[in-house]
Amino acid sequence: MKDLETKYLYPKNPKKIKYPIYPYIQQLSDYKVFKSNYISGHRENRLKTKLESLYKNSEILLTNSGTSALKMGLVCLDIKPNDEVMFTNFNCPNIIDAVLSIGATPVFVDIEEDFSLSFEDIKKKVNDKTKAIISTHVYGLKENLKIYDWAKKKNIYIVDDGAQAMFTLQNNKFVGGHGDIGILSFGFTKPLSSIGGGALIVNNKSLIGRLPKVPIETEEEVYIDYKNYFRSWVLCRLNTFYIPSKLNKVWYRLFKMPETYLSKTEAFPRNIRLIEIKRMNRLREELILKQFYRYKKIRDYNIANYQEMNNNLKCLVRYGIKLIHLDKGESPNYYTLIFPNEHQRYECSEYLAGKGIQTCWNYIPLDEIPIYSKYKSNTKNANTVWGRVLSVPFKYPLVSKDIQYISLQLKNYIGKSTLLNI
Repeated sequence: MKDLETKYLYPKNPKKIKYPIYPYIQQLSDYKVFKSNYISGHRENRLKTKLESLYKNSEILLTNSGTSALKMGLVCLDIKPNDEVMFTNFNCPNIIDAVLSIGATPVFVDIEEDFSLSFEDIKKKVNDKTKAIISTHVYGLKENLKIYDWAKKKNIYIVDDGAQAMFTLQNNKFVGGHGDIGILSFGFTKPLSSIGGGALIVNNKSLIGRLPKVPIETEEEVYIDYKNYFRSWVLCRLNTFYIPSKLNKVWYRLFKMPETYLSKTEAFPRNIRLIEIKRMNRLREELILKQFYRYKKIRDYNIANYQEMNNNLKCLVRYGIKLIHLDKGESPNYYTLIFPNEHQRYECSEYLAGKGIQTCWNYIPLDEIPIYSKYKSNTKNANTVWGRVLSVPFKYPLVSKDIQYISLQLKNYIGKSTLLNI
């Protein structure tokens, strides 16, 4: 058990966390959104209209979460119990929960070196039960569109999951607009960061008549998400300052956010999520719009930070560390390094934690999580690469001096590490 805990353990929470991995784009402190006269004074479906301007000739349905949008999309595709749905196991548990919630069978496929789906593995595992392929766009990267063309010929639906890649352009079209349906998410770790919510993008016009009628979420449900977001924002701001570790721990417990103090195994989901499909309340829509209006500026800012960090760290490739470079049109969601070995990744994350830099590694393969282990499949690349990935902060509101500091500490670790034979 000790070895397992070491393998999955988050770095110990440092005494001073200055650079959170998920810096919040901006505090959503405008309570006037929750006043009825504010909502009544604004035109309905403004977010829907904005999204439809990006996804021309597609039908947009706003939902209470990205997972809800995915489940609604699978229902729209008429996926039935025991039908098979393919996706990479290098993924978020929300994906498999949505598939399992409609009774379908998940089939894990491998990834390539660029984190796109393995076309060869898909062709090996496809059969008459295969009804859909979910394309996740890991880290905000592009996908292999040849798979989409092949799937269309095979009468297999494609779900273009843009939750991590909103505003990434591929073939002059935004991610989410390439498959039969697309998915967007507005959670706080996503490219367009807000209090949660999602969107189903129906690109295949023949599917529009299949959209189920579902209730609208209540204002109270939105307000609960808002309060959770606000607590998280406060905690993020507290961590920006030099808070003594004991006080920091009190804050985490007070705000009921203990995940920093949990090992990965302790943080594993214990049950499959129950997903209730609901349409988005206008309160949530207005809060997301506040982020939408400023996002282009933030996106460009993040891309500039990403490129600056790449320039600072390009010297690391000589030590066998791989950097993920942005392709034209890609909008990054993580800045991720890939180490030659697992122990190097873990020790670097500990070193950076001691310097006040919080890191994360996404994702633990889903078949490594006990409640999904029965769906284990041969995915060599996914089960090898996850132990070597490390994501470091780069997003707004970090500025150039922060990027320089993070880059310097990474290079300092490499310089002091005998594990890399320096």
